[in-house]
Amino acid sequence: MFALLLAASLLHWSPWSPAVLQKASSEHRLVLIDVEAVWCHWCHVMDETTYRDPKVVKLLREHFVAVKVDQDASPGLAARYERWGWPATVVLAADGRELVKLRGYLEPGPMAKLLAALVKDPTPRPDLQVESKVAPAEAPLLSAGQRGELRARHQAAFDEELAGWGRKHKLIWAEPLELDLLAARAGDQKAASRARRTLDAALSLLDPIWGGFYQYSVGDWNHAHYEKIMAVQADAIRIYSLAYEVLSAPEYLRAARATAGYLDQFLSDQSGGFHGTQDADVSASVAGHAFYPLDDAGRRKLGMPRVDPHLYARDAGLAAEALVALYGASGEEASLERAKAAVRFAVRERAAPGGAFRHGAAASAQLALSDTLAVGRAALALHTATGDPEWLPLAESAAGAIAAHFCSGDHAGCAAAELEQGAAGVFAEPTVNAFENAVVARFANLLSRVTGVAQHRALAERAARFLLAPAVLARDETMPETLLADAELAGEPVHVTIVGPLLDAGGRALHAAALRFPSSYRRVDLWDGKGPLPANTKVRYPASDRPTAFACGARSCSAPVTDPRELAAAIELVLKSSARAEGP
Repeated sequence: MFALLLAASLLHWSPWSPAVLQKASSEHRLVLIDVEAVWCHWCHVMDETTYRDPKVVKLLREHFVAVKVDQDASPGLAARYERWGWPATVVLAADGRELVKLRGYLEPGPMAKLLAALVKDPTPRPDLQVESKVAPAEAPLLSAGQRGELRARHQAAFDEELAGWGRKHKLIWAEPLELDLLAARAGDQKAASRARRTLDAALSLLDPIWGGFYQYSVGDWNHAHYEKIMAVQADAIRIYSLAYEVLSAPEYLRAARATAGYLDQFLSDQSGGFHGTQDADVSASVAGHAFYPLDDAGRRKLGMPRVDPHLYARDAGLAAEALVALYGASGEEASLERAKAAVRFAVRERAAPGGAFRHGAAASAQLALSDTLAVGRAALALHTATGDPEWLPLAESAAGAIAAHFCSGDHAGCAAAELEQGAAGVFAEPTVNAFENAVVARFANLLSRVTGVAQHRALAERAARFLLAPAVLARDETMPETLLADAELAGEPVHVTIVGPLLDAGGRALHAAALRFPSSYRRVDLWDGKGPLPANTKVRYPASDRPTAFACGARSCSAPVTDPRELAAAIELVLKSSARAEGP
């Protein structure tokens, strides 16, 4: 009898594909999509309560095609519904029209009431948010007024009482921290204070036993949600490495190293790839809030929170780029070698025709921008860190694939994923989001500065025109990623060329000093003084028998530098000279 009752309480979940809509149409049903994350506590709760409730189960069985989607495995759907958090509940008509989109955990009673109402009246709810098509901006750069408005938003969003940006959730939000750290490097003491206060407070999210940062905290910095997500770890490594370079605080380098150690111990795969997530909870009976306060032995006695077994190209790229940043700050070769292994995994196991990268192992899966973008950025970072000819062609082919697969339609900017064959309703329209377009703009612009290739600059400007579209700028949001992209498109990167014998101790020391200079927008070239000059080089450097560095800006270069301790000052002088020449 118990087995019969259990079977009656279970739902048959279908995977997502455009064929789901065809099934719903032929059977005169609606479609419910439950977008979850395998590491998400409230997703598990909803599975155990709402989707076991007899009324909910009966309604779904009789009137709906029920679809369950792992957002980590489905970046196209994740990008479409990420604003609704996880779990996200979406109900569609059979023609693909959205009827309702809801955020977070839904209790059984309200869910049953909602489903019954939709069966009775399958029309869009009055509060449904409909995405409108965005017309791109005419220019790829902010006006002075727009720039001032976004800076004011950034400063107003800072929590003066508790630090950080945002009141409900406290987390490592990389872009506002990066914006303030770069301003601090230029002498802005208020920006330095905001960054330091936030970085210090966020250390409470660093697991003191295993390393790695928890996803976020609710209300203040002391009520953590214990999921560990690759994007969070990568941001933490990058930002704490940059913070160490700018603010010279050893605790920030320790935090970056501890996070890299967590990746190595818990998320690293022998193939070279990385797993993307670790659950907050061990099981339904052992929750994260009871598990993570324990020491190592106490934790291991209770079991291990699940690590997602999948290896996605995106996570390999995110980890690799972060580890290159840690190498720049620390000089530790192990971080650089692990980054190389991650990108080589992506090339070996996830490469798709034409320079793109698949998300997972399935060759037939929908291509998503996030994978090719993450691997391309990591390859460009490796080119800067090594000068090895292996990496720049990989970054360029990734940029070409991004332009061809995601940025060539009649929509503004670059889409988060290719449209699926047979897509209907909302799925026949691309999802375009501001954050990914900011990352595209920054990647393609720096690539254009390194190579001089006009197509890369055109890609950067296409993405920037979406960011600067009136409909996007009008959103009541803090947009630090737009300010970062705009500043980079408007100016030259930090550019250091090291001339002469590159493999002796002096050349390596100058190279390390160039990588240690605090900047997320840099170009470092190596030239032995004999072969062809690096690509897109307009300066004629003198050959030298002794390793020598030259720092160059838009209109001037430094005097020759042979002492690595003097390179940072030379770069700063060139940056100040360039700023004066370009004006405010």
